[in-house]
Amino acid sequence: MVAFLLLRGHTAGATVGWRDGRAVAVEQFIAAARALQRRLPVGAHCVNLCQDRLNFALGFAAALIGGNISVLPPSRTPGALRDIEARFGRCCVLADSAGVGADVAAADVSFDDAADADTSMPAIDGAQTAFVAFTAGSTGTPSAHAKSWQALVQGAAALRERVPMTPGSAVVGTVPPQHMWGIEATVMLPLQSGGALHSGSPLLPADIAACLTAVDAPRWLVTTPLHIRSCVLGLVALPPLAGVATATAPLDATVAASFEAQSRATVIEIYGSTETGAIATRRTAAGEAFRALSGLRLRSLAGKAVVDGGHVGLQVALNDRIVVRGDREFTLAGRSADIVKIGGKRTSLAALNFELNRIPGVLDGAYCHRDDAGPVGRLMAFVVAPGLARGAIIGALRERVDPVFLPRPLVIVDALPRTAVGKLPEQAMAQLRTAAIRQAAEDDR
Repeated sequence: MVAFLLLRGHTAGATVGWRDGRAVAVEQFIAAARALQRRLPVGAHCVNLCQDRLNFALGFAAALIGGNISVLPPSRTPGALRDIEARFGRCCVLADSAGVGADVAAADVSFDDAADADTSMPAIDGAQTAFVAFTAGSTGTPSAHAKSWQALVQGAAALRERVPMTPGSAVVGTVPPQHMWGIEATVMLPLQSGGALHSGSPLLPADIAACLTAVDAPRWLVTTPLHIRSCVLGLVALPPLAGVATATAPLDATVAASFEAQSRATVIEIYGSTETGAIATRRTAAGEAFRALSGLRLRSLAGKAVVDGGHVGLQVALNDRIVVRGDREFTLAGRSADIVKIGGKRTSLAALNFELNRIPGVLDGAYCHRDDAGPVGRLMAFVVAPGLARGAIIGALRERVDPVFLPRPLVIVDALPRTAVGKLPEQAMAQLRTAAIRQAAEDDR
């Protein structure tokens, strides 16, 4: 058995978490995890619904110590929980004060029963399955992927080479820990780097600034392009940062440069997926090429980019259209499913979304296919743009995209149905699209 410590780089008395401006010591965390582990049913999968990030980490640690597999659900809906139980059998739900439905039996996760005298550092078998995570469902039904403890530890070590988190660093995350990017960068990275994670998940720029101010320096912000853009538009003043790490969607270089100038911190963009975890990084403001993490190799195989080695293990095909440069670097050309062909002309939804969101006054926007005709079908778009008229947005688009790619219709909405990490699930977009088309038909009568 090859074992890896639960925490790495924390000295006696070191801070492992922050809540309400108060530090949580490593000994308190381990004692609470051991106490919680004794309350978990043997052999059950642990569905971790904790919204407090520190409680999530505690539940995750307790499951690891007891040999339980954590399940990171794609959502908190009763239907999702039923699907998980049908798939994995016996399950134990872990929850905190954020609560779950009254019909869900859950084990309460807190530090209140942390009286266990055993604060020795647990060692976890590297071959143990640590968790099962689900894809976001932005291209269809979420699929499940299991990760071993060894792969997670190795992935954290590889990521730390590019996101130089030193012992004592505090991490504030805007992404939920149930997401692959969230658990990798806001839980595993600080716990394997001598760092401390903040309990909250701030969304608004002012809340992000408040959470960062509530922890000691050096401070890291783990976030998404959507939150970075919100901070730039809001001109929010952040406390000094050691750095910023972002993922879940391509980051615009102009937005990255603006945020770096505003915060005086380097923005590191991470490329990865639920299937692979983080596999490459770039400083977006300085160039478009991603560089693979240590131990990984990229190749083009039968028209697809594949990655293997390191924490990824066996070969995994990537869903994006990637231009491979040797076995260590690549650039993105958009997702394979994003290609649009209309009137003999070709572009991608990503390129159209980029131009739509560049329009001054547009806070958020997204193109989508109007029907099921695939890449040759008609396009429509949804936009959040308070104070802008539809005609003004179309006029601005005419100056940026070919007329065949103008959205028909362009629908102004109060908000897009994004997940906590900024994704647009296909099911939610389909409902929005159906409602808009129905409304347009009624308006034409």
